[in-house]
Amino acid sequence: MVRAKISSKVSVICRVWFFQMLIAAGGTPFTLLAAERQNVNFDDILELPYRISDYKVNYGAESLQFGRLW
Repeated sequence: MVRAKISSKVSVICRVWFFQMLIAAGGTPFTLLAAERQNVNFDDILELPYRISDYKVNYGAESLQFGRLW
């Protein structure tokens, strides 16, 4: 349990550092999410590689109350 807490703290610190370096370099985090192509049809999206999630987390009694973690 302690290991998970340390790992999450390190993960947060690394993310914060990454975004600080990105902003210092003149970029924004949203430039990483920019699309390479526009006007893509749905069939092109379906052809993209997909990886099944590693974990499924339920947060309620309903069947649709879940999240997936990769």
